[in-house]
Amino acid sequence: MGKLITTDFLIHDSNQELGCGEIKVSSADERLQEEDRARLGETLKRQLHHRIKQAKSQREFFVFGMFVTSNSMELYRSSFSMENGYSLFLQSKIMLPTLQSTYTSLEESLKILFSFKESITNTLQDPSEYKQPYIYHEYDDHLRPTVCFI
Repeated sequence: MGKLITTDFLIHDSNQELGCGEIKVSSADERLQEEDRARLGETLKRQLHHRIKQAKSQREFFVFGMFVTSNSMELYRSSFSMENGYSLFLQSKIMLPTLQSTYTSLEESLKILFSFKESITNTLQDPSEYKQPYIYHEYDDHLRPTVCFI
């Protein structure tokens, strides 16, 4: 049986996964970093499918990813719409304030991280929607399978 490859951490609320993240040591070569970025995209697509299955509104058709390496963090957003299909894009890339030379970017990094958290929170199901019907059946013919990177 093959080795199960998972992400390094999950982003979730009490009901479902909202995203995931990968952390690479600074000494990892570029090929390994690119493999993890590809795996991040695959995992985000699977998480997006799960979110769509539980969605009560299109506002929930988003998942979020983080890729950390060396002294930088990449923040990703993946979404689905019938008009545009799937999208995965790099929302922000920030320098982590880990060194004295990067400490000056602390305020900007925190603003970006708080904004990222707010964008995640804005996709959560509203309590007023709990009794609404699921909308998955309107989109299931448009969803495509995820190809795994091995």
